[in-house]
Amino acid sequence: MVAPRLGRILIVDDEDRLAFAYRRFLLARGYEVECAPDAETALRALDEIGFDAIISEIAMRGTSGAELLAAVRRKDVDIPFVVLTATATIETAARALEQGALRYLVKPVSMPDLLRATDDAMTVG
Repeated sequence: MVAPRLGRILIVDDEDRLAFAYRRFLLARGYEVECAPDAETALRALDEIGFDAIISEIAMRGTSGAELLAAVRRKDVDIPFVVLTATATIETAARALEQGALRYLVKPVSMPDLLRATDDAMTVG
């Protein structure tokens, strides 16, 4: 039996294996999940499909996750945005939170922490 869909999530990460692991985990918990390998693809998907929340890596090739967050905020100030990073700094955390990121998670992110952040995003979104 398939769990009811809880919301539509977009995961943006240029590390395909991680993105798909997060996707499988959240799918099994009842979320609809799509992955995008970069910010440009994510913005197109946001325009074409629409999502209830975004989970994005900060350090990606090309447009950064911070730039993606700023672009998303120009389109939709309310969509919950969870930031992931393997290279946490006080500066990136402060900037992400100033731009309205809901959570700032440091990789490796445990699956329970990912689920908690996703569930929180659904309650505020």
